[in-house]
Amino acid sequence: MWISTALAAAEATETTDFEANPPSMGEAFLYNAGFIILVVLMFYFIFIRPQQKRMNEHVEMLNALKVGDPIVTGGGLVGKVSKLIDEREVELELGKDVKVVALRSTLLERPEPLKKAANDKGKKDEGKKKDAK
Repeated sequence: MWISTALAAAEATETTDFEANPPSMGEAFLYNAGFIILVVLMFYFIFIRPQQKRMNEHVEMLNALKVGDPIVTGGGLVGKVSKLIDEREVELELGKDVKVVALRSTLLERPEPLKKAANDKGKKDEGKKKDAK
């Protein structure tokens, strides 16, 4: 054998402090309650609070809608608000003479206006025209 019987007997009789003095029922309950409270707080700060913040921002965006605002719907349609019908519905203009009625709750966001790229031909042509004059 690799281990002597005296050493094995000495290791078998050694006990840790936890084995000698296990926690009482009250202490064990407090440890478990503390762990549960910690898990609940983690769920609140990781999942619930950010979702509530997003919902409040969405409601503020919907309340601030006005005619002419660009908007993206839940179905991916991009248009402009042409008429605020009531507190539940809006009329969107998707193109020339194309208007649809959408529920406000399905409107996702107001996109930022697109900026022209630096290599856009329109910009280069404008620069050449200015230089030519």
